[in-house]
Amino acid sequence: RHVLDAVAAGKLTASPKQLERVQLVFGRMKRDAQRAGAQILAEEQQLEAGFRAAAMTDQELRSRVARIGALQAELRTIHLAAHLATRALLSDVQVARYNELRGYTAGGTTHQEHQRKH
Repeated sequence: RHVLDAVAAGKLTASPKQLERVQLVFGRMKRDAQRAGAQILAEEQQLEAGFRAAAMTDQELRSRVARIGALQAELRTIHLAAHLATRALLSDVQVARYNELRGYTAGGTTHQEHQRKH
């Protein structure tokens, strides 16, 4: 999304073919992230329901929390994989400009700091 926004704002240039491919990456990421997010919400609701019913065992707690953790890891992987796929579509000059726009240059934010802003 970041690349698409930068292109739309006229801050980054991309060829029509690059733009089409980035849009495909974004669409796939959005679809997969929404699916994973819905699964996380469903698991969280089941976890809460178990606590409300006072029917949660230690084993079930561990199992549910592990499933939620795995889904959260999947969601993060989906997001970061989209960054990798997008990076592969851009030239080194475009990546340098993108990094500048995002504040990833020397003295700028790290990707971890960027994640906290989401």
